[in-house]
Amino acid sequence: MECIDLSTVQELLGHASPETTRKHYANLADEHLQKYVKKLPYK
Repeated sequence: MECIDLSTVQELLGHASPETTRKHYANLADEHLQKYVKKLPYK
């Protein structure tokens, strides 16, 4: 998944409020980030 900024997603989907976009799609970014966090080298 490629990261796209929230305002671009908001505009593409026609949401009047960024909060609407965040409420429905921000969790996708969280899942995407978790995949990479697991690859970080912890000591």
